[in-house]
Amino acid sequence: MFFLRVHHRAVQHGGGPVHGADVHRLPGRRGYGSGPYPVMTRAEMRAGLDQLPTWALEQKAAANRQVIAITRQRLAAGEQVPRMYQEPGLAWLERQAEVAEALVAERQAAAKRHR
Repeated sequence: MFFLRVHHRAVQHGGGPVHGADVHRLPGRRGYGSGPYPVMTRAEMRAGLDQLPTWALEQKAAANRQVIAITRQRLAAGEQVPRMYQEPGLAWLERQAEVAEALVAERQAAAKRHR
């Protein structure tokens, strides 16, 4: 039995190794759109981020915001940035930060209700 991990999903494929031509037919396979980040819904992103502890979500959101700010300054100055930090990637990082911040806020509100 062969297991292939694709974007946080284990895809089971029996009968030997998976070849490149087979990958597009595997269930759960996600595309990459125009950027280097996977195409996923906010719900899928939320489900993945919800696995992290609150302190990690806080750090992830803060780090994403910092990368976004610095990279946008560099882009505005006409500097080259890696493909993953060009606008589609920055939009993806921004969505990820928003989802992480929303999860943190929800967890903090739930903790206050339980006091």
